[in-house]
Amino acid sequence: MGKMGKMGKMGKMEKAEEKRVKRGEKNERIAAMAQMNTKNMNNQNQKKRQSTSNLSEKEREAKVENAHKKAENAKKGSLASKANMVKKFNEND
Repeated sequence: MGKMGKMGKMGKMEKAEEKRVKRGEKNERIAAMAQMNTKNMNNQNQKKRQSTSNLSEKEREAKVENAHKKAENAKKGSLASKANMVKKFNEND
């Protein structure tokens, strides 16, 4: 029984080592994916900045004005209508 006890411990240690190796690979994979995702996010942000900077001032003003018009005609209870209420309240002060 003494020998089996020692071999049982060795087997457990080997299993633990295998698990550590597996976890290490998993952590490395997660880290690589995290870096890849942030790179993609940075690229997307740069593309958005470039697309907005390509608009002329008149186009940009037209888009903003159009958004304001849509916000004024917001449905009751929507987030835009609530923002309009806050805007009106702030204008009264």
